[in-house]
Amino acid sequence: MTRFRIRDLGSHNGTKVNGIRITSVPIAHGDVIRAGDSLLVYCEQVAQRHSNLFVRRAARSDLHVLILGESGVGKEVMARKIHDASGRTGPFVAINCTAVPRDLLVSELCGHVRGAFSGAQQARDGLFLSARGGTLMLDEIGDMALDLQPVLLRILETRTVRPVGGDRELPVDVRVIAATNSALRDVVETGKFRRDLYARLAQLVTEVQPLRARREEILDLSCEFGSKGKVNFAMDADLAEALVLWDWPFNVRELRSLIKAMQVSHEDRSTLHLDDLSELRTDIACAVPSSRAPVETSVSSGDTLADRSRLVEALRSVDGNVAALARKLGTSRSHVYRWLKRWDIPAQEGSATADTGSNFQSGLAK
Repeated sequence: MTRFRIRDLGSHNGTKVNGIRITSVPIAHGDVIRAGDSLLVYCEQVAQRHSNLFVRRAARSDLHVLILGESGVGKEVMARKIHDASGRTGPFVAINCTAVPRDLLVSELCGHVRGAFSGAQQARDGLFLSARGGTLMLDEIGDMALDLQPVLLRILETRTVRPVGGDRELPVDVRVIAATNSALRDVVETGKFRRDLYARLAQLVTEVQPLRARREEILDLSCEFGSKGKVNFAMDADLAEALVLWDWPFNVRELRSLIKAMQVSHEDRSTLHLDDLSELRTDIACAVPSSRAPVETSVSSGDTLADRSRLVEALRSVDGNVAALARKLGTSRSHVYRWLKRWDIPAQEGSATADTGSNFQSGLAK
């Protein structure tokens, strides 16, 4: 695989990679590069391109779709895009399978006739009938109770529903898009999810990558969320860098909530700054090192072997404590771990010198 290197040729403002000022360093997919107030993310493949291609392919068929991905990555957004591009004339209807009480889920999906159970004073269409001609999204499908799964399987196989308490099947033309944050194949192997139902749902399968793997989208998403609150949404380079460097454990949902909170807190600002972020999320603001000078223990110059050796020596100097090294370098632990991963150096956070020392030695021997 081709490896690229970025080198600073003595610029006044300096060049930083993943928040650390460098002189010369190899770069890998997802690295965040800043030169002055210019910010970019190096990408070997663009997740958005793959996502758009899948949407177009899925929209051209009536096959059921299974979307995998962590909570908050935008699975429903993808489902809506597939529906909108499909040309189906019916509505897009979504339900979270964990949000409906277990004993009411069948009625919610299939509907019921009047008097079917206590409190059923009128007949009611279920979601399958409501979504006729359109798309029904079943979110968190992996958490559906095992004894309820045959009901869904029969609907998919026969393309009919029988309302609770009813005596006849009603035809439905509905495209189903299921989503889950579980590794559904693994759930099938445990016996908690039916194989035949999985086969029906997984006719087309895709996975939405977490936001930390799609750093190139973070600023576009921030501007999209910000523009809904302010006509002229803008942020300075320091704030933008902090947002791109953060790993976003709660994904797009976390980013959207933060942008909204910053706007509410600073309604009078036309441009948001890093200090505005510090008031709400110190942890994210600290992703940007405060010093703009190169660090003495920098692992950023020389060839790859020299870079690797410098990192190992820097780790030894703090007895293998990743947190201490992050403080020494003026960056976050996640960035140190990214350096370790790049050069395939085993690391254990802590101060057990003997253990971590042996790990580093084995790492050097590779």
